Amino acid sequence: MCCLILNGPQMLDVLSTTRVAYLAAVLDGRPLILPLWYELDTEAEIPAVLVRVRQSSMLLRALVQSEQVCMAFSLLREGSVDSVLLWGEAAAGEAQGGIVPLRVTPSELSGRRFLLREM
Repeated sequence: MCCLILNGPQMLDVLSTTRVAYLAAVLDGRPLILPLWYELDTEAEIPAVLVRVRQSSMLLRALVQSEQVCMAFSLLREGSVDSVLLWGEAAAGEAQGGIVPLRVTPSELSGRRFLLREM
């Protein structure tokens, strides 16, 4: 399996095309990884990721300890998988009806294309 580096537009394509990502944080010294439905806020130069969680979510407890998070995005293509990692800070908005909006502002992105067969 071969690996290629993704450029900025290719990484943005992955974030724009997929809708489920895995968000990682640390809660009480232990890793916490959650699959989340997300949207992009494309108004900024580097798009922010918007998610919503329940007010009782373990993720909100983790964010009290540290706002630093990592998110993983994957997009299966014919003959390859594009994968993007995003590091950033998550900020919680005001709860509405038991749901809390989170905005993840990226500080760094890294992307790879894994070839599943020789092209």
